[in-house]
Parts: sequence; C-alpha cells; structure tokens
Amino acid sequence: MKKIVILVMVFALLLTSMVYGADKGFTDVQETDWFYEVLNNVVERGIIDGYPDGTFKPQDNITRAEFTKVIVTALELDIIEGDAFVDTEGHWAQDVINTAIENHIINRTEYGYSYAPDEKITRVEMAKMVVRALGFDEDAIGKVGEETKFVDNFAIMDVDKGYVVIASENGIVNGYTNNTFQPNGKATRAEACQMLVNMLNVIEGIEVEVPVDEDDIIDAGKLDLIPIEDTDYDYLKDYKDTDLRGNITYEVDGIVEADKSMFPIKFGNVVITGIDKVKAEDAPYYGDTSIGWRNSDNKDAVAIHAYAVNGNDDSSRDYFWVEGLEIVFVNNSGETFNKPIMKVAENADTIYEETVELYDDYAVGEYPKMELNKNFTVMFISKESFNYEDLDNIILLDTYDSIREGLKFNIDEID
Repeated sequence: MKKIVILVMVFALLLTSMVYGADKGFTDVQETDWFYEVLNNVVERGIIDGYPDGTFKPQDNITRAEFTKVIVTALELDIIEGDAFVDTEGHWAQDVINTAIENHIINRTEYGYSYAPDEKITRVEMAKMVVRALGFDEDAIGKVGEETKFVDNFAIMDVDKGYVVIASENGIVNGYTNNTFQPNGKATRAEACQMLVNMLNVIEGIEVEVPVDEDDIIDAGKLDLIPIEDTDYDYLKDYKDTDLRGNITYEVDGIVEADKSMFPIKFGNVVITGIDKVKAEDAPYYGDTSIGWRNSDNKDAVAIHAYAVNGNDDSSRDYFWVEGLEIVFVNNSGETFNKPIMKVAENADTIYEETVELYDDYAVGEYPKMELNKNFTVMFISKESFNYEDLDNIILLDTYDSIREGLKFNIDEID
C-alpha cells in the first residue's frame, strides 16, 4: 500500500473550556466545508471543544489567549504558572500564556507590558508563534526582509517576513487562492485549526494512507474535494460547456490538490504519470513566426505525460479523445485563463519534427485520439503574464468526461 506525506492529520483541538459531545457533531459544520475532514477526525476522538448549543463557529475569530492555549495544548507542554503581562493576572489563560513565554513561543518584547489576551489574533502572529514552536526562530531572524511568495508581500513588515518565508517553506501557511497572505487579517477558528494541523505534521511527519488501486495508483476522485464555491477561481465557477441545445455537458464542481509525489495519479479516465516545464527557448515552436505560431514563439509551456484507461466517459470505447484535456493557468495575481492542448498536424513540417523529437509519444493530429494504456504527451502553451516567473499553479480539466473536478498542481513543485 503506497503512503505519502499529506498536510492533513488528526489534531487535538481545544479552543474553549466547554466540551460538546463529539458524537453529536456540530450543526454549523457541513461535509462540503474545506475544514470538515480535519474536524471530523478530531470529533471521532472525542477531544474537540465546541459550544453548548452544538456549534463550532468555524468562521468566528480566535483570540490571542485561545490560540495560545491551543498551541500549548498541542505541544503537550508542562504548564508553568505565572503572570507574564500586567493584563494577564487573573485571566483564565494566564498560565498557558506564561508557559508560551517560557518556551519562547511568544516574544515578550513584541508586546511590551500588555498582551491584550482577548484581542483577535492576526494571521502573521499565528505564523510567528508556530515557527517559534518548531524551533525555527533563528532561521526566521536570518531571513529578515527577505521577499515572500505572496502578492501582498508589501503588507508584511520586514521584521516578520522571515517568519512568513519559513512558515511557507514548511507548508505551515499556504495563503489564499489569490496568492495573498493577508498578514493583518483576523484569523478564524478554522484557519487556526489548519495551521496547527500543519505544525504537528512538521513535528511528527505522520504518514497517512491514501486511496490506491490494485496497481498502486492514487485515485484523485477519492481525495478531498474543495468545492468550487469555496475557492477564488471565479472563472471556473462560471465555466460551462454546452451542446447545441444549450444543455450543460461540463462544469467544474471543485478542486483536488495534488503534487508530484503522487504520480502516477488517476484523473477520470487518464493516469497522469508526470508533468514537465517547457521553457520557451526549448519548445518546438520557439522562433517560429508563421501564422500558426507567431503568438506563441516566446511563451513557456507545460507538458502532461499520461495514458488512458478508459474512453471518454464511455468504458466501451477502446480509444481516448485527447483534445478534451485543458489546463487553467493561474498566475501570482490570481488571474486565470484556460488553454486546450497544443495541436500538431503530421504535415506541419518543422514543428512536427521538432515536437516528436522532444516527445516521441506526442499525441499528434487535428483531432488526436489515443489507444487505451498507450503513453502519450500533450503540451499547453501559456501566454504573456503567465510564463513561469508569473505562474502560481495549474489546474487540469477533462472537459469530455463526467468527472467534474480540476486537478491542481503548484508550479514550483514541477521540474
């Protein structure tokens, strides 16, 4: 059975002082919520806190005191009694706050004499506490002022940037789908849960079994689905294919996140075996200014390697229509555009020759179709402001299939 490290694991979340029976669940948590699986695992263990009315209130903000209690509890630290600040004496969280100070999770100099324990904690404050809890404080200090990967990098104070960089590099924070971090945003209870889940994953490196078939291939259709309405991909929310009668034949229901450690991964009727970056200067169309290629000659591309296990939405077919595959490019500004496969006709002379020289299994033809279980490669050409230096991620679609989710890959993880 194949195992891979996934940044989702069980976490003992203790956010309030009143326990609500885990076997009863939470009335305000739905299966379609992005945080559902994390909370569900914790509920099954009977160690999650909620409210007497049966709610979890995932979108409520979390206070400094509450987050301090959670991180101290998660790390199973011995409580050290004391009043670390003038405004924590007599506060319900005074001892866990003092414990966090003594364990160098909170830097007292950042707050002076007052911690304001009931203030809502910001996302950057949480990130800094988690980085310190992992023992990466010196590494973060060494990266003071270093640019982060987020488009709102300008909103992050130079003294905090090193912490955000370290947190990002270790998968503790991922930002939002529009590639912002929002350092001063007030963190929600659900976000606090996920950040601490990621922290514990770094500490424990727990391996979680993922669904694979008898050939040891991961099935993307059985991984967690992020509903499309919970993303910032407005383009995909409105994306629809229709037939001549106006009936919808394809739309996107959600996003599944994947990475290269999952290859080979089954996506609908195809198995993705690899993804390559193809720089413009290495592409077969580079420098070609003919009518068919003059707008592509300096654009980067993405190559997908795969083979089909079924025909498009019909298991009786013994071939697969490749042109149903599309890629949605998402740049660092959160802008998107979709692109069909790069078609290469056998009579395309130089372009054809250079394409098959680069990939001898390229799916050539005006309407390429492939035999089942036969390896093939297709390419997708980017456009201006979507080359690799501008790109954040790609989302693969199969518009000829009934599968209604996109398969997302972070571009930095692709070779």
